[in-house]
Amino acid sequence: MLGGRQSRKFYLQWFMLVALLFAALPGQAAINSISQVAAGWYFGRKYARLSHVAEYFNLKYYASTSQFRLISGKSYAAVFYPDKRTATVNGMPVVLNFAPTLRDKMPFISWSDFTETVLPIFQKSALKRHTPKHIVIDPGHGGSDPGAIGKISKEKNITLAISKELKRSLEKRGFKVTMTRTGDATLSLAQRASHCNRVKGQVFVSIHADAADRSVRGIGSFSLTPAGAPSYNTSKVESGTVAGHSWSRNSLYLSYAVQKRLAANIKETPNRGIKRARFSVLRNTECPAILVETGFISNATEERNLNNSAYRKRLAEAIANGIADYQSRVKTP
Repeated sequence: MLGGRQSRKFYLQWFMLVALLFAALPGQAAINSISQVAAGWYFGRKYARLSHVAEYFNLKYYASTSQFRLISGKSYAAVFYPDKRTATVNGMPVVLNFAPTLRDKMPFISWSDFTETVLPIFQKSALKRHTPKHIVIDPGHGGSDPGAIGKISKEKNITLAISKELKRSLEKRGFKVTMTRTGDATLSLAQRASHCNRVKGQVFVSIHADAADRSVRGIGSFSLTPAGAPSYNTSKVESGTVAGHSWSRNSLYLSYAVQKRLAANIKETPNRGIKRARFSVLRNTECPAILVETGFISNATEERNLNNSAYRKRLAEAIANGIADYQSRVKTP
């Protein structure tokens, strides 16, 4: 029978031996490829385990019943909410393809959002490499289509004015710029995309001004909804692929880069973030494509701003800076 002192010494030696044995065992391999991320199937679709997503990006994570976080240092790289499609990624408001879920006390995000939303923003190598120098600007509406009508202006005139300013700003940076219309012309949606494809545009940016209830404000950017996912304002899933899907990750990052600049430079109005939609001009363009809603013409304050030349110049500068940021991210070495 061991005495108290000997007993403590024995157990301490035993504990140290066990610790050494466990330390000698091979550890779990680091997750360094998408194929190693554990997945589960819920609601008939594939989900990625958030702990593995965090490890893949070399981040920490935290999960509760009300919130999932990917953590980088002292800041949040992403915040998700169980059963909600709203999220933030690098501080940017995002409408996810599908709501995250908590299963057996483990957080999951949809595989679609892992690979088509988070991955393009976090990982440069997820994007197609090219050096876009030819930008096609599409002033929304025009001619017989006035677009949204405010108290003092029409959308078609505002979009053309912003587009002309954007053209000047991009050309100062050395880009070649083509516009789908330079005057008050009527163009179909199909004509806008086909024009971009015909001139071999390398980035397509459609400029719009939104309308809603008079209290609604803000600036937002859109890219194409991935195949097999619903657009931001519906739960209907569409599986068919279109021309724009070959650039969908790049388009997502382009919308993120542009919206990031807009949010930083235009503080007078809310950042409505990035969303996905199946707009015709996004579906049918054969290059990275986004649509920017530059404000709400239905809101009195925003309509006044959109009719101010200095404000429009600031909008154009922010969009041009975002396009330049995108080019820097994806350019061929």
